[in-house]
Amino acid sequence: MVKRESVRANVLPSPHIVEERATASGSTRPWTMTQGRDGMNICQAASRYVSVVVVLLLIVVAGGNDAISSLALTKLSDLISSSGVIVRGRVVRSEVIAPRGGTSTVEVEEVYRGKIASKTFSISWGKEVEDQSLDRVGEERLFFLRRDPSGTFHGTHYGRSYWPLVQDYDNHRIVTPYLGRLTYLDLDISGLIVKTKIRVLDVPEEANPVTVDTIPLDLLIPVFAKEREVK
Repeated sequence: MVKRESVRANVLPSPHIVEERATASGSTRPWTMTQGRDGMNICQAASRYVSVVVVLLLIVVAGGNDAISSLALTKLSDLISSSGVIVRGRVVRSEVIAPRGGTSTVEVEEVYRGKIASKTFSISWGKEVEDQSLDRVGEERLFFLRRDPSGTFHGTHYGRSYWPLVQDYDNHRIVTPYLGRLTYLDLDISGLIVKTKIRVLDVPEEANPVTVDTIPLDLLIPVFAKEREVK
C-alpha cells in the first residue's frame, strides 16, 4: 500500500540480509494487481465497506498522525528544488540491523534530475517513527536525494523523501498514494491529486481495491524541469 512503515511488527534479527528473488515472470514488485471479485452478496458488500473504513482509519491514524507528529510542513516545490538528484528506483537488497535501521541498495530505473554514475546506489535509513525504512526488497520508490561532499546520498527532507510507487488498479498508471507522511507535504503545485483505485497488500482481499488520493508520476515528471534546483 501505501506503506505504513511505522506500525510494522516484524523486527528482523541483527544483521539480516534480504536478497532479491524474482518470480517466474521475472517481476519482484510487491504491488501486483489482481482482478476484483464479482457477484458479491449484500453481506459481502457490507463487510467490504466496513473493511475499507477500518483500513483508511488505520492509514490515517496509526500510519500517519502519530508517526509524523514531529514533522514540520514542507512545500512540494521546496522538496523538488532542494533535491540534487531525483530518480525512480527499486530496492534490490536490504541489510537490516535491528533496532537501529539499515542500508539498502537501490537499482536506478530512471533519472529525472541530476546524474548517477552507476546503475545502483546505497542509502542508509533509521527506524525511528518518523523515518522511512527501505526494507522491502522489490519495492519501487521515487527518491528525492541530496549528495554530501563524500558522494553519499541522503533523503532531501527527513521523513518524506522516498515515495512509494504503486500501480493504478484499473489502468496500471504509476502513482504515489497521498497518505501518511506525505500529507505533511504542502502541495503548492496545483493539479497533481487524482483519486485512484489501488490494491493494498496489508488488507483482506475483499477490501481491495481501495480508492485514495494519489499523485500520478506522469503528472509529476514535468514539474521537475520547471522547479530549478537550489544550489
